[in-house]
Amino acid sequence: MYTSDPNFRVFVGEQENLQACNASLRITGDDLRPAEISELLGLQPTRSFEKGERYQLKSARIVEYAIGAWHLSTEDYPSKSLELHCRRLLDLLRAKLEILRRLRDSGRYRVSVSLWWDSKGEGGSFNILGDTMSELSGMCGDVEFHII
Repeated sequence: MYTSDPNFRVFVGEQENLQACNASLRITGDDLRPAEISELLGLQPTRSFEKGERYQLKSARIVEYAIGAWHLSTEDYPSKSLELHCRRLLDLLRAKLEILRRLRDSGRYRVSVSLWWDSKGEGGSFNILGDTMSELSGMCGDVEFHII
C-alpha cells in the first residue's frame, strides 16, 4: 500500500520479512491501580500490574514491580504493517482522547505510546504516516520506539 500523494510514495503495507510489530498504549504511575484505569477507559488491558506486585524472571528470581502499569497492545493483530497497528490502536482509543489527556495532564501518570518493530535481526525500515503519528502523539506525553 502506498500513499496517494503525487509528491512522494511511502510504503506502509505488509512487511512479510518481519518477525513482528505492534503498537501499545502504556499508562504508568507510582499509585496506578489498573482496575481504576480500566473503568475510566471502559477497556481491558492486554497486561497490567500494581506497584509491589511480585513476578518471576526467566532466571527464576522473584522481583517486584517498581511502579504500576496498564498496557493496551495490538500484539494479537495479525498485520505486519506498523502503520496498520498504529491505526488499530487509534481505532481502539480515539473515543477516549479526552480521558487520556486528563490522565496525562494530571501529573500522576506517564501516558506513552510504544512502537515495536522486530526485523528478525535483518535490519530494514518502516514508515508511519504523519497524520497517524500526529494523532498518536496527541494522546500521550511521549512515543517510544523499540527496533530489534
